Amino acid sequence: MSFTKRIAALLLASWILSFSASALAADSETAETPPPAAEFMEAEEALPAGEGAEETDLLLDEEGEESEDAPAEPEEDDELNHLLDLQELDGLVSQFIHERGINENNLEIAFCYTGTGETYFRNADKYIIGASLYKLSLNMGLARKVAAGELQQSDSIYGMDISYIERRSLVYSDNAVSEALIGYFAPFRDYRLMQAEIAGIPEEELPEEYFSSNTFSARFMLGVLQELWSNTDNYPNVVECMLEANPGEYFRRSMDGKYTVAQKYGGGDGYLHTAGIIYTPTPILLVVMSYRVTKAETVIADLAKLMTDYSLTLDQRRDTILEERAEAERLAREEAARLKAEEEARIAAEEEAKRLAEEKAEAERLAALEAQQTPQPSPTAEPEKTVRPEEGTEGTARIGVLIVLAVLLAVLIGFYVFQKTHPSASGHKTARREYAARR
Repeated sequence: MSFTKRIAALLLASWILSFSASALAADSETAETPPPAAEFMEAEEALPAGEGAEETDLLLDEEGEESEDAPAEPEEDDELNHLLDLQELDGLVSQFIHERGINENNLEIAFCYTGTGETYFRNADKYIIGASLYKLSLNMGLARKVAAGELQQSDSIYGMDISYIERRSLVYSDNAVSEALIGYFAPFRDYRLMQAEIAGIPEEELPEEYFSSNTFSARFMLGVLQELWSNTDNYPNVVECMLEANPGEYFRRSMDGKYTVAQKYGGGDGYLHTAGIIYTPTPILLVVMSYRVTKAETVIADLAKLMTDYSLTLDQRRDTILEERAEAERLAREEAARLKAEEEARIAAEEEAKRLAEEKAEAERLAALEAQQTPQPSPTAEPEKTVRPEEGTEGTARIGVLIVLAVLLAVLIGFYVFQKTHPSASGHKTARREYAARR
């Protein structure tokens, strides 16, 4: 192979290796920052002209600020906010009523699971005599004035300070004190509107007889409890009084020793009701109103146990969902960590391969460059010999000696030939030497 062909082959091999290293580096960079998915790009391009732009224009005004048509905030977690199975709970209540032989028209039930705010109502919209239940919203109206700074807890109304009124009315269900307090909110219609406002019942939804009587429904009373639960700070001292009321009776008959209960009862003329907060792990709000129900207090206590036990199953459902989600999140984190580790290992391997390829390519490039700079002997010509100056002087002397020796050798050879070809000359010289010797 000629010198030119060898150089061309080395350059070709170096270019191939450099191209391979560049391709490997490009693959690594592509893996780190992938291009947009083709499917997504195609999907966007497939939209009818102007359709996507029209939707975007509805969200932003000309100055780029959000308009009134901006999307609503994401909804809360439906699964965790819908634990209560109304059909299941209604089945339990129906079984309870059937087993006790109760006329269900004479029993109203309203229930709220505070963990989600979900509610259950059974025959809960009929207004019946509420007896002393009115004292709860009455005292809440008074406490709200204290929270607003209109009154002080030590202020007197009709010669009684507010703390005394609350304890007499809510703990001991004192009728005289409570009826005097009604006069403070006169006229009577205004007093009844104040109670409805606390319950969250609009005036137009109230029956006309409501404004001339002491009637309530289970739904109404649950609204009162929901307001008390949600805004306890607006009603100082009310819950504290309810916690003391009727130990061992009504809800506390089945709950004492298990869960704390804040309750208010009302009864008389065949009516017996209880409304209260039962402080289970996730507290519940419960209203039971009855009319001419046999052993009504036992029924009220047992319903409190039934609803409490059911609320515990809701706690279990919530905990199960949270545990499953926590486990799913844990597994997702582990999988993400595994994938990340694999990706990092892959990138590291690619970077190492890229480094080795670059080193190899660089070494081959330098070798090829060195090969180009070093002269190569021609296959048809003798290599030129570089002679140092001192070597030239010595060579000249040797040549001179050889010339002298050659000349001497030629003289000797010539003399020898002459002797052989002229013998008389040799005899003449011999005679002369003999003659000289005789003399």
